[in-house]
Amino acid sequence: MIDVEEEAIVDIAQAKKDIQNIEREPADIKKQMNGYLKELEL
Repeated sequence: MIDVEEEAIVDIAQAKKDIQNIEREPADIKKQMNGYLKELEL
Protein backbone atom coordinates (compact mmCIF):
# COMPACT_ATOMS: atom_id res chain seq x y z
CA MET A 1 0.00 0.00 0.00
CA ILE A 2 2.86 2.37 0.76
CA ASP A 3 4.18 2.00 -2.80
CA VAL A 4 0.80 2.96 -4.24
CA GLU A 5 0.66 6.07 -2.05
CA GLU A 6 4.19 7.07 -3.03
CA GLU A 7 3.34 6.63 -6.71
CA ALA A 8 0.24 8.78 -6.29
CA ILE A 9 2.29 11.55 -4.63
CA VAL A 10 4.82 11.41 -7.48
CA ASP A 11 1.99 11.49 -10.04
CA ILE A 12 0.46 14.55 -8.36
CA ALA A 13 3.83 16.33 -8.29
CA GLN A 14 4.33 15.55 -11.99
CA ALA A 15 0.82 16.78 -12.81
CA LYS A 16 1.53 20.07 -11.02
CA LYS A 17 4.72 20.49 -13.08
CA ASP A 18 2.78 19.69 -16.26
CA ILE A 19 0.17 22.33 -15.39
CA GLN A 20 2.89 24.93 -14.79
CA ASN A 21 4.47 24.04 -18.14
CA ILE A 22 1.11 24.35 -19.90
CA GLU A 23 0.61 27.78 -18.32
CA ARG A 24 4.03 28.88 -19.61
CA GLU A 25 3.64 27.41 -23.10
CA PRO A 26 1.48 30.14 -24.71
CA ALA A 27 4.32 32.66 -24.29
CA ASP A 28 6.76 30.17 -25.84
CA ILE A 29 4.38 29.55 -28.76
CA LYS A 30 4.09 33.32 -29.33
CA LYS A 31 7.90 33.59 -29.41
CA GLN A 32 8.08 30.72 -31.92
CA MET A 33 5.40 32.28 -34.12
CA ASN A 34 7.18 35.65 -34.05
CA GLY A 35 10.37 33.84 -35.07
CA TYR A 36 8.59 32.17 -38.00
CA LEU A 37 7.08 35.49 -39.09
CA LYS A 38 10.52 37.14 -39.06
CA GLU A 39 11.91 34.29 -41.17
CA LEU A 40 9.08 34.70 -43.67
CA GLU A 41 9.76 38.44 -43.95
CA LEU A 42 13.37 37.71 -44.92
